[in-house]
Amino acid sequence: MIKVKRIDHVAIAVADRDASTKELGELFGLAVGAREHVAGQKTDVAFLQAGGSDAAALELCAPAGNDSLQRFLDKRGPGLHHGCFE
Repeated sequence: MIKVKRIDHVAIAVADRDASTKELGELFGLAVGAREHVAGQKTDVAFLQAGGSDAAALELCAPAGNDSLQRFLDKRGPGLHHGCFE
C-alpha cells in the first residue's frame, strides 16, 4: 500500500505561463513562487502558493517546445494536467 503524506502540488496545463500566473494569482490571491524553464522537459513552469512552504502548490506548466504538452492543450484546452503526492 502506498502511504501518501500530503499533496505536494496540482499542475494545470496553460498556453502562457506568465499571463496565467498573473491572472490566477490575482483571482485566487495566491503568492507567486518559483518560476523556471525546465529545459529537459521543454516547459515553462511557475508555482503559486496558498500558504506556507508546507501547503500544496498550484503548478502552471506551459509548453516551450514540448510537443506532447502542446497536443494536450490543443485537444483539451487549459486544465488539470497532473497531481503530485509526497
